Amino acid sequence: EKIQAILPQLDEMVTDGMITLERVNIIAYRSNRRE
Repeated sequence: EKIQAILPQLDEMVTDGMITLERVNIIAYRSNRRE
């Protein structure tokens, strides 16, 4: 629902290329952000 809500704005921002919605399998997630 949240992704669908921003699609109109995303469509305006992307002037060249392709926008895809895909389900993904995340193998690993790493962040270097320190808190």
